[in-house]
Amino acid sequence: MADASCTFVLGFATMAQLVPQVGQCLENQHYAANGDAQQTTTGGLLVWRKADNFTAFTNGATTWVNGPEGIQSRPNDRRFCWEADVVPDPGKCGTPNRPPAPSWFTCWDVGEAVCIVADKGLGPAIGDILQFERGQWLLKVAGKARVEAGFRDLPVGVLGAYRPSTKEISLDMHLGRYGDYERAAVLVHELRHAAQDAAGQLTAARCYKNEFEAFEEEGYVWTALWGNSLPYPRNSLQAQLNDIARLAYTDPYGLIGRYLSRYGHECG
Repeated sequence: MADASCTFVLGFATMAQLVPQVGQCLENQHYAANGDAQQTTTGGLLVWRKADNFTAFTNGATTWVNGPEGIQSRPNDRRFCWEADVVPDPGKCGTPNRPPAPSWFTCWDVGEAVCIVADKGLGPAIGDILQFERGQWLLKVAGKARVEAGFRDLPVGVLGAYRPSTKEISLDMHLGRYGDYERAAVLVHELRHAAQDAAGQLTAARCYKNEFEAFEEEGYVWTALWGNSLPYPRNSLQAQLNDIARLAYTDPYGLIGRYLSRYGHECG
């Protein structure tokens, strides 16, 4: 129950205005033994941290921090790289629209002092892509743009997606049932979109062209991984990747008709 005699002051008053989850105060601000200011609320705990001079609020599961980018939120078990209680890994810093990567992600070295943040399960696929000059370039562009890649639940039939607003590449969780080559090919498709984004090319006017380029890249890497000859398909995804590779290089119009026609809802 709120205490009518308590008030929010200074940074805590700002947090209470900007973060509705704070709720009402239960006590006045006081100092802990470590020098941090604290105040319990109906929503959780407000903290001013002496170590980095940032004000934060937590409800036990999520933390909101008034940091260099303004108010940003993250799960309690993650940290922004500018927070004082972590040893920062520059490659794993969050963006204004994306919290830092979870603990099972790492920053994979892709050369020239660049790394790309990705799920540890994508390590072998990234290694496969690095075999090729075009793959190296795509990974470096993504790393410099602070793109993050991981497995997530996607709609049925969608193997991968790139989200420009958060610079996230998502590969469908079901790809875990397939091999590293399949994951590498799907990842390259989305890396091409990340490169298009970095070049300012993710526009409505280029929508179909962007998808064609992504399928072309996917087919190139898939073919190259098998020594420039397509494998006998052992599953439906391999059969689809074989089909994409053949069409991309022998029948571009067939590729457009079979695959790009599915993007009408996105490309208009």
